[in-house]
Amino acid sequence: GYYGFGDPLMLLSALVPQRLVSGFYQVYILLELWLSGLSFGMFGREKGYGDRWILPCALIYVFSGFALWAGLCHPEFLTSMIYFPLMLVGIERVLAGRRPVFLAVSTAVYALTGYYWLFMGTLFTCLYALVRFFEEKRGLKALSGFFLRAAGGYALGLMCAAPLFLPNVMGFLQSN
Repeated sequence: GYYGFGDPLMLLSALVPQRLVSGFYQVYILLELWLSGLSFGMFGREKGYGDRWILPCALIYVFSGFALWAGLCHPEFLTSMIYFPLMLVGIERVLAGRRPVFLAVSTAVYALTGYYWLFMGTLFTCLYALVRFFEEKRGLKALSGFFLRAAGGYALGLMCAAPLFLPNVMGFLQSN
């Protein structure tokens, strides 16, 4: 369960016959790279950037050294490249005053990929949220409302993923 027992993309491998596993593995890596570019593009659109800037930036994101070095050897490392930008889209939507539904869904799917990836993504998402909040020069009074909406969406996402997420975490905490 450490690397994505409930990851929706990894679950596709259960549908592949034994003789096609090698080919599926290659297609799986390409699918993850493509989806990471799409999720980064979605984040760029949420930030208001035009297509002229989103495409080259998404290509740089997808073909970064990390994606090519670690992702091609260990495709489970690419899952964070897919779900982290979606968490940032959720934060942007909460900052815009919208309901935290997208943040909850992206948190739930991120939690299914594994607790390590969720932990690291959460740290960087919180850092991003704080920087973005103070970048907009909102007062400390608005911070509590933003924090409650974002934390509520995050907690709802964890509750949705709990049937698969909690046994993994409990198993990890009880192991040597």
